[in-house]
Amino acid sequence: MFKIVWNKEDVEQGIRSGTGEAGPLGFLTPIQVYVNGIDISGLDEVPNGNVTHFDGLFLEFFYVFHSIDPDHLPEGKFHMASNVENRVYGGSFDLYVYYDKGSDILTLKYRNFVHPYYRILEIPLQDFTDGLLQSAIEMLAEVLRIEPEFKEDVNYLALKEDMELVQNWYWERYGRIVSDQFVVKMSTGTREGRIRWIGVEDAADPGLFDCVQKILDIKYPDDYLACVKNFSLGFPYPYNIIVNERIKGGRGQFVQLRGFDPEKPISYVLTLYYALNCPAPGIDAYLPDNVVPFADALGDDRLCFDYREGFPPKVVYWASHEPDPDKSVIFLCNSFTELFEIMEKSE
Repeated sequence: MFKIVWNKEDVEQGIRSGTGEAGPLGFLTPIQVYVNGIDISGLDEVPNGNVTHFDGLFLEFFYVFHSIDPDHLPEGKFHMASNVENRVYGGSFDLYVYYDKGSDILTLKYRNFVHPYYRILEIPLQDFTDGLLQSAIEMLAEVLRIEPEFKEDVNYLALKEDMELVQNWYWERYGRIVSDQFVVKMSTGTREGRIRWIGVEDAADPGLFDCVQKILDIKYPDDYLACVKNFSLGFPYPYNIIVNERIKGGRGQFVQLRGFDPEKPISYVLTLYYALNCPAPGIDAYLPDNVVPFADALGDDRLCFDYREGFPPKVVYWASHEPDPDKSVIFLCNSFTELFEIMEKSE
């Protein structure tokens, strides 16, 4: 089950007040998102704890379908665009959507302002889409009930057009009759030992590994290369919590392996390296020499290989919040393989 819930009185007040930052439907209001009965926004625990743009949240959810089926739902057809096409930012929560074509299952990786570590939920794509469309239909009807003249408003029409785009795709894929019963399918997510990798892209080209190693004048550990070849851009689950008293709050999280495809600069391992090791002229490097990032952690923190004592490198945690460069690099373990032995299970 998937459902988006809002307070009707708050929404009516937002529409009538005309305080929207980006049009009459761009006002801020608390919105809850339920997946299989779980409130991923965190607002069940802390009511009114955070807000998001009313129309923006729906536009972001619609845009996610470009990442699910880019051949039939190209980016240019939607009214918003994002550098991270599978992400929804809801003010109180942060959500990434990963689609498994073989099982037709979505894996949702989310966190919120109450629970800062990423959690995992799974839902059939049909269930997810049906719930989103039902919520959008209810939302559009509610808007016209409050202000009938909005039916000609460009912001209302953008929402309606994006909804109809996803709706037509849904009808073509599943048919117009929506069943109340959904077959629960087991995910076919990749596993390595006790770790399951989520959000994995196609197998990386080993030739790209050689290219990056030559550019950086390093040699990556074999266990890391074997992993990133098969699980590039993956998120390890359920063991991904890094416990270390020197990390702010005492806990970090392995969020995503960086990739090796230069045509995807946002996730490219060299993009991260140059941002941290070779910043703009006049700005000191954030990382010491011979410390090479390979994965994202929570916030702006990173997991890195430390070659300062030679090969094989140690695995360290770079704490972006630490102003003292000498204290920002925190030793974790002696090898990439050992990293997965010391991580704890997500709650």
